[in-house]
Amino acid sequence: MTHTTTTQTDRQAAALGLHWTHHPIMDMAIAGMTVFAGKEHPEDVTASDISAFKTWALQYYFTPELTSWIAVVFTINFLNTTFSDEKKRAVLVGVIDAYQHPNGLPVPCAFFPELPAQQRVSRDLFPMLMGRGPMNFFPDGQPGVPLSGLAITALQGLAVAAPLVSGKAMVVAADDERALMALVIRWQGKLKQRANDSYLLSEKGQGWTSPKTRVIEGLREPLRALADAPVAQGGQFQRLRGGLTVHHLSNSGQGPDVRIFPLSHPALAFLQTAEQRHSAAWNALVARSTWAARKGKDPVDGQSVGIYEDLFLLPDRASSFLKRHLKPPFDAVLKPTAAADSAAVTARKTKGRTVSPAPPRPPVQLAQLWALTSTFLKEIVAMDKARLEALSTVGDELATWIADEEDMGLFRKLYEARRPATLRAVLLSASLERVKRDLPPFLTLERYQDLFMEGEERARADFYLSRDLLKMRLIERLHADERKPLVRNKAALEDIDVPTPDLTETAEGDE
Repeated sequence: MTHTTTTQTDRQAAALGLHWTHHPIMDMAIAGMTVFAGKEHPEDVTASDISAFKTWALQYYFTPELTSWIAVVFTINFLNTTFSDEKKRAVLVGVIDAYQHPNGLPVPCAFFPELPAQQRVSRDLFPMLMGRGPMNFFPDGQPGVPLSGLAITALQGLAVAAPLVSGKAMVVAADDERALMALVIRWQGKLKQRANDSYLLSEKGQGWTSPKTRVIEGLREPLRALADAPVAQGGQFQRLRGGLTVHHLSNSGQGPDVRIFPLSHPALAFLQTAEQRHSAAWNALVARSTWAARKGKDPVDGQSVGIYEDLFLLPDRASSFLKRHLKPPFDAVLKPTAAADSAAVTARKTKGRTVSPAPPRPPVQLAQLWALTSTFLKEIVAMDKARLEALSTVGDELATWIADEEDMGLFRKLYEARRPATLRAVLLSASLERVKRDLPPFLTLERYQDLFMEGEERARADFYLSRDLLKMRLIERLHADERKPLVRNKAALEDIDVPTPDLTETAEGDE
């Protein structure tokens, strides 16, 4: 999309006064109006832009697609089905032209306090409020939120910004407005196309599902584009600021509801680094966890991607994320059939739903995946440099020893060790064998403390994270060894206990 730029003088002369308000619903609507106008900043939106939106709305608001959307976002009372077509059009024109009418209330607008309010509104004009009658929870017992005409008009921007996903509207609040604008640019094109199809066919389009997947999917392209942007230009930074929050809401009178999904700053920073610096490994993981749309849903926007969904669990569920998405490709080197077995188990868990067909892709390169894992450890786990270096060094030295000695017995013991005491015993025994040959031990006191201890006396609470990472590094180095010890000793690994990866869509379900 191309964006029109204006001079500061032109902006001041033609501006309606739109600006960011830091309220999720209002800012989502403002982003919708701004993108519809082809502008980069809300301050650039003019009366002619609103007029163009009104022309669009009068053609498409009464299609099955938008009628369903209105019932969820503004309730059926906004354009009541009992109204005549003429009255519906009059109501719509009155709302969109509200910015042209006087603001006569003696109180400021809740979102543009520099303007007086025009009327007190309820849920048929602003989602998630109460109805017109109840007085509870309002100052002075006066129901409704005071809004200026500009605010009432701007709210209609939700129609070209907030898609229905799994029957509820998606409203996103972002610390960095560039993220919000990028999402709306992506979604608005699809929403306008759906409205046009509905106008021509007199029917609704196939439904979207998986709100968290839709958000991450919408961010991927702008995150990649930022890789080529200057680090700083007029206050703009290459990395997105902060995180974002998804509000998955329904204002329907039959069941108002909202679910909130925060995407933390570390998770967004990790996603951005993965897209910019580790795209090959990241794309392979995405393909591995992509699920086809269910019957009757949009074949593209009905897909679910497990690794996208689980980004919303970070950083709290970092260990589970690693075990679920980053570790299985390493395990698959030992027993490739584990992936096929997992698909069968997963199909049973998901009532036959299977991994989405995808074009043939090269298998994930373990060296690239280890680099992505290292980024994950730095940005999500906040692992200190000494611990990460200790993991890499011990893994490298163990891999060299196993390859030199063809000691697959030691490899099996290390890989199958589950408990802390068992793994420590194996490492100490191997270190003792090295010392007997006048070689330095694998596990010095300093390395042991870096890997497994917090301070001098307390074991690390995340021991299992260190255990899994050590195994991943060991496999990666053995796999890269040109002598191919894992291939040459394949028979010795046939019955090794490889955990079956869990590829079910997401820990929190599809909705």
